[in-house]
Amino acid sequence: MTPSAPSPVRRTVTVATVVVLVAAVVVWAYAVPREVVCPLVDPPPPGCTPESRRRAGVLSTVVLGAAYALVLAVVLTVGRRRRRVADVAVTALGVCASVAVVAVLFSTGFAL
Repeated sequence: MTPSAPSPVRRTVTVATVVVLVAAVVVWAYAVPREVVCPLVDPPPPGCTPESRRRAGVLSTVVLGAAYALVLAVVLTVGRRRRRVADVAVTALGVCASVAVVAVLFSTGFAL
Protein backbone atom coordinates (compact mmCIF):
# COMPACT_ATOMS: atom_id res chain seq x y z
CA MET A 1 0.00 0.00 0.00
CA THR A 2 1.48 3.32 -1.03
CA PRO A 3 1.10 6.24 1.34
CA SER A 4 -1.00 9.07 -0.01
CA ALA A 5 0.30 12.61 -0.21
CA PRO A 6 -0.78 14.88 2.64
CA SER A 7 -3.76 17.04 1.79
CA PRO A 8 -3.26 20.76 1.15
CA VAL A 9 -5.47 21.52 4.15
CA ARG A 10 -3.25 19.44 6.45
CA ARG A 11 -0.16 21.20 5.14
CA THR A 12 -1.77 24.62 5.64
CA VAL A 13 -2.85 23.80 9.20
CA THR A 14 0.65 22.51 9.96
CA VAL A 15 2.26 25.71 8.66
CA ALA A 16 -0.16 27.86 10.68
CA THR A 17 0.55 25.83 13.81
CA VAL A 18 4.32 26.11 13.37
CA VAL A 19 4.07 29.88 12.76
CA VAL A 20 2.06 30.50 15.93
CA LEU A 21 4.21 28.20 18.08
CA VAL A 22 7.47 29.77 16.90
CA ALA A 23 6.08 33.26 17.53
CA ALA A 24 4.96 32.29 21.05
CA VAL A 25 8.36 30.77 21.84
CA VAL A 26 10.16 33.87 20.54
CA VAL A 27 7.91 36.15 22.59
CA TRP A 28 8.36 34.23 25.84
CA ALA A 29 11.97 33.03 25.46
CA TYR A 30 13.50 36.08 23.80
CA ALA A 31 11.36 39.22 24.00
CA VAL A 32 9.83 39.08 27.48
CA PRO A 33 12.98 38.33 29.55
CA ARG A 34 15.06 41.14 27.96
CA GLU A 35 16.30 44.11 29.94
CA VAL A 36 13.89 46.99 30.40
CA VAL A 37 15.37 50.25 29.14
CA CYS A 38 13.88 53.36 30.73
CA PRO A 39 14.97 56.87 31.65
CA LEU A 40 16.84 57.02 34.93
CA VAL A 41 14.26 58.84 37.02
CA ASP A 42 12.58 57.93 40.26
CA PRO A 43 9.80 56.86 40.21
CA PRO A 44 10.02 55.22 36.76
CA PRO A 45 7.49 56.33 34.16
CA PRO A 46 4.39 54.16 33.64
CA GLY A 47 5.12 51.13 31.49
CA CYS A 48 8.79 51.00 32.46
CA THR A 49 8.86 47.82 34.50
CA PRO A 50 9.42 44.13 33.75
CA GLU A 51 5.74 43.57 34.56
CA SER A 52 4.85 45.82 31.63
CA ARG A 53 6.78 43.58 29.26
CA ARG A 54 5.10 40.47 30.71
CA ARG A 55 1.72 42.16 30.26
CA ALA A 56 2.61 42.85 26.61
CA GLY A 57 3.67 39.21 26.24
CA VAL A 58 0.36 37.95 27.61
CA LEU A 59 -1.61 40.30 25.38
CA SER A 60 0.34 39.30 22.26
CA THR A 61 -0.11 35.61 23.10
CA VAL A 62 -3.87 36.06 23.47
CA VAL A 63 -4.05 37.95 20.17
CA LEU A 64 -1.98 35.23 18.45
CA GLY A 65 -4.29 32.56 19.85
CA ALA A 66 -7.36 34.38 18.56
CA ALA A 67 -5.76 34.92 15.15
CA TYR A 68 -4.79 31.23 15.02
CA ALA A 69 -8.36 30.17 15.83
CA LEU A 70 -9.68 32.46 13.11
CA VAL A 71 -7.18 31.11 10.58
CA LEU A 72 -8.12 27.52 11.44
CA ALA A 73 -11.79 28.34 11.00
CA VAL A 74 -11.11 29.91 7.59
CA VAL A 75 -8.80 27.12 6.42
CA LEU A 76 -11.13 24.33 7.51
CA THR A 77 -14.25 25.90 5.96
CA VAL A 78 -13.70 28.30 3.06
CA GLY A 79 -10.07 27.28 2.55
CA ARG A 80 -11.02 23.73 1.57
CA ARG A 81 -12.62 25.05 -1.61
CA ARG A 82 -10.54 28.17 -2.19
CA ARG A 83 -6.85 27.51 -1.74
CA ARG A 84 -5.94 31.17 -2.25
CA VAL A 85 -8.06 32.22 0.74
CA ALA A 86 -6.26 29.70 2.96
CA ASP A 87 -2.86 30.95 1.77
CA VAL A 88 -3.82 34.58 2.45
CA ALA A 89 -5.06 33.64 5.93
CA VAL A 90 -1.79 31.91 6.84
CA THR A 91 0.22 34.82 5.44
CA ALA A 92 -1.82 37.22 7.57
CA LEU A 93 -1.09 35.01 10.59
CA GLY A 94 2.63 35.28 9.82
CA VAL A 95 2.36 39.07 9.69
CA CYS A 96 0.41 39.06 12.95
CA ALA A 97 3.10 36.89 14.56
CA SER A 98 5.87 39.24 13.42
CA VAL A 99 4.00 42.28 14.70
CA ALA A 100 3.41 40.53 18.06
CA VAL A 101 7.14 39.88 18.56
CA VAL A 102 8.12 43.43 17.59
CA ALA A 103 5.37 44.92 19.77
CA VAL A 104 6.64 43.05 22.82
CA LEU A 105 10.23 44.09 22.06
CA PHE A 106 9.26 47.75 21.79
CA SER A 107 6.83 47.70 24.71
CA THR A 108 9.50 48.98 27.16
CA GLY A 109 12.46 49.58 24.86
CA PHE A 110 15.46 47.34 24.50
CA ALA A 111 19.23 47.49 24.51
CA LEU A 112 21.30 46.08 21.68
